[in-house]
Amino acid sequence: MGYSEDVMFDMAMKDVRAVFPEYDGWQRQQFPTGKKNEKVFSFSRRLQGKVEKGIALVSFSPDITPEILSGFSGIDEKIPKCTKKILLIPRSTLVPLLSPEIEIKEMKAFGYQDGRLVWLTKKKNAMSYEARPGIEA
Repeated sequence: MGYSEDVMFDMAMKDVRAVFPEYDGWQRQQFPTGKKNEKVFSFSRRLQGKVEKGIALVSFSPDITPEILSGFSGIDEKIPKCTKKILLIPRSTLVPLLSPEIEIKEMKAFGYQDGRLVWLTKKKNAMSYEARPGIEA
């Protein structure tokens, strides 16, 4: 058996890897945030002589605050010229109006139900969520 730092982030990384797949050459690096329910990852790859860069901010918070979004600006200074910015959140998380360059993705495995974070892949927690405009189900 392998070692897992946090199963919740392992499940969320499946969704992130769908955007930045390793088989397409994306390499991942984690940045420390100091917060337990958030992680920031940078991705890069070389494609046809050019370097592409991306950022993924994974948050399990019930609502996205400007504090959380400051994670993007802090990484922007370290990694300029990012082509993709992804905010990965549980389903039914409250999200304020964001910059159009930040793409919102909802986790397939987690969502908020009655104010509690639930693991949706367990049959007893199965729920259907309405897809909000601009968010793929």
